[in-house]
Amino acid sequence: MTEPQCPATPVIFGAMWRRLEGDEAARVRSVHAALEQGITTFDTAPLYDFGQSERLLSRALVGYRQRAQVLTKVGLRWDENHGRVLFRAVIDGRPRDVRIDGRPHSVRKEVEDSLQRLGVEHLELVQVHQHDTSVPVSETVGELARLREEGKLSRIGVSNHPPAAIRQAASALGEVPLCTIQDHYSLLHRRVEDKVLPTAREVGAGMLCYSPLEQGLLAGALLDRERSLWPDRGWLFSPENVQRINSAVRSSLLPIARERRVSSAAVALAWLLAQPGVTGVVVGASDATQVRENAQALELSLNPAEC
Repeated sequence: MTEPQCPATPVIFGAMWRRLEGDEAARVRSVHAALEQGITTFDTAPLYDFGQSERLLSRALVGYRQRAQVLTKVGLRWDENHGRVLFRAVIDGRPRDVRIDGRPHSVRKEVEDSLQRLGVEHLELVQVHQHDTSVPVSETVGELARLREEGKLSRIGVSNHPPAAIRQAASALGEVPLCTIQDHYSLLHRRVEDKVLPTAREVGAGMLCYSPLEQGLLAGALLDRERSLWPDRGWLFSPENVQRINSAVRSSLLPIARERRVSSAAVALAWLLAQPGVTGVVVGASDATQVRENAQALELSLNPAEC
């Protein structure tokens, strides 16, 4: 089995679809728009819509599968009682605990379930979604390495792992490379620069950045509004912070965007891709326009003063 470059495209379509609940046709159109713009890498996880994201992505990629690279994850279960509770969610009308589970037999089950939901025989990349402190990292990634030997996946990565666990994963894999480290990284959230990003460089793994536009704030989603429409989304969306962020977008991102004739989203994404060690940005889109704006980062190179 030939191992593909991971990611195939540095702008990765994030298939969490936060704002498109119930609108399957819009989700499918956004996937097709991504393919039309040259974005052929798609990031999903069993957790997203509790399996529905993988199923829908499979349907959306019918006829395009040879062009697409699908990245998924393991390590978060809502149907088992093992592990620390990460959060509580309502699933099929009843509250359920989502738990961190890195046990080898659980990892195997999740990979096999994802293969079935996605309708494929192997996965391009499987990342451990969260660090399970109750299970040695070597056991978790060791099971992924065995699944790789069986031809069920090509590449292995980790997500939301501290530096020590990243090093343990890389060491446990031996000659099998730790392909990726996925974590939260944006112009507004730069904690990974202290330890996680240097560790990724140290072990030779590429950094994948999720939430690179902070749910649209860096794309200017609230530029014309004095107050946030999404106060339930956290501290960034308080009226005071929205005003500060909008001011920074107007003074820093928009002048570059206007000069280069691209979107402010493209500038924010290109800034991340210019950081040493970053190999991909995982970004969602609710319609074809947003997909096109994100895709502009594929051709945008910032100069040193802009980085």
